[in-house]
Amino acid sequence: MRDQIIDISEEYPLFPQMRKQDKKPASYPDPAFWLFIYPAAGERNIHIPGARLLCPWAMAAEYEDENTSPTRKQNLLEALKTGLKTIRQHHLPACRILFTEDRVTRLISIWVD
Repeated sequence: MRDQIIDISEEYPLFPQMRKQDKKPASYPDPAFWLFIYPAAGERNIHIPGARLLCPWAMAAEYEDENTSPTRKQNLLEALKTGLKTIRQHHLPACRILFTEDRVTRLISIWVD
């Protein structure tokens, strides 16, 4: 029986999840991360009074822009994180998440389609 035990080490690449160099945390501030999570907003005929729909890809691009204020960047990041949390919590596809921006305050809220 002892001859059948496999010692997990560097010489057995069948277990890459066990190696430390393959483990890296998710980089939420990286705009490219959000492009893989959310699809680009297509044509939607949803009308929300006093708000406008935002494309998640445009939000990621605005987050990357160096001219964006720190408070706006924080608002964008929190909205993207909340959308991801909603996807995971309710097991929804990413295409069901809508981002809306209030026209007056410019605060972003999350809606589920």
